[in-house]
Amino acid sequence: MRFLFTSIRGQGHTRPLLPFANAMQARGHDVLIASPEDTRPLAERAGIEFAPFDRMSDENIQAHWAGRQHLGDDEMVRFGIRDMFANRTARTALPKLRETIVSWKPDVVVRDSAEFAAFALSETLGIPHARVGVHNCEVEATIMDLASDPVEDLIAELGGPQKKGAGLWSEPAFSTFPEGFDGKARHGPDNPPFRVNLNEGAEVAETDWAPKSERPLVYISFGTVAGGDMFGFQEVYKMAIEAAGALDAEVLLTTGPNIQPESLQPPPDNVEIRTFVPQAAVLQQASVVMHHGGSGTLSGAFEAGVPMVVVPLFADQPWNATRVAEAGLGVSVTDRSVENLRAALRTVMADDAMSKRCRRVAAEVAELPGVNAAADRLESLAGTS
Repeated sequence: MRFLFTSIRGQGHTRPLLPFANAMQARGHDVLIASPEDTRPLAERAGIEFAPFDRMSDENIQAHWAGRQHLGDDEMVRFGIRDMFANRTARTALPKLRETIVSWKPDVVVRDSAEFAAFALSETLGIPHARVGVHNCEVEATIMDLASDPVEDLIAELGGPQKKGAGLWSEPAFSTFPEGFDGKARHGPDNPPFRVNLNEGAEVAETDWAPKSERPLVYISFGTVAGGDMFGFQEVYKMAIEAAGALDAEVLLTTGPNIQPESLQPPPDNVEIRTFVPQAAVLQQASVVMHHGGSGTLSGAFEAGVPMVVVPLFADQPWNATRVAEAGLGVSVTDRSVENLRAALRTVMADDAMSKRCRRVAAEVAELPGVNAAADRLESLAGTS
């Protein structure tokens, strides 16, 4: 059988698909990842064939976001979903993705939940499809609510069936978030997400990094894109270094590819700065993780049972930060300052009850079915066309 996996640009959208793709490939199926060209190195490192489709240029993205800085977090998310992801991004991707689907003839299409061109094409061509949620349950539900109209317009233009938004709500869904964080997901009464532990049995990548002392370890990461010029969040790295540098703790900050560690030198003696360290290797030893609220770091913290200080920067991150605080798994800091970041770190590191709640969530993650159970479900979808 043939399984096509699709995602928009960004590691946080593509990486959650890779364990599913690898599992299907290990079972002898043909697997292809379709995504913007930026994703090719990630697919190739995973040993999976790749087919590019077009994306909006950075200049076009900046032009469409220009003048909207005054919008609140909720309004920004709504604009991003309705006007960008479900409309402009999908329409840009559609021509080449349609060529790939028509020529490659997948039996099942699996998309990241922010990639809508594959949904529209699968509905139009009658191909079974599923989505992997890369957001918390409230964001996923909001995405479906807001994307319904522009996606239905796209399907109508393609000549596909009109379901008045029901197609999005009935689509089989996978989630990597535990219910202890997510709550009861609003995916429809008859279509709860199938929750999966993607790292079941996975080996932790080797690294030459190791803590330098027995003091508590503070791990800081703001993902792979926040430091880029398009987003302009470089200052938060400096705040975090100053905040954590005053603590009686070891500190590791990873910058990602868009900030060179040398630009943040010299740090305090207890702070080490690196471009990259395998996240799982650090989280196993961390007492607290300060991060932006991205799905990858969230999932890693849940699995390791590590309390969080979430400093949301953009997109769905404010909603993730709020949910972390509501679940008692960490503290959200929306008013960014050195003093507030330092106070949040001290609060989390001193809260034994929070640490216990995080360990309970880690136990919940460990009990979730693994990716092979998800692979069984994907194989069963192939027989529904």
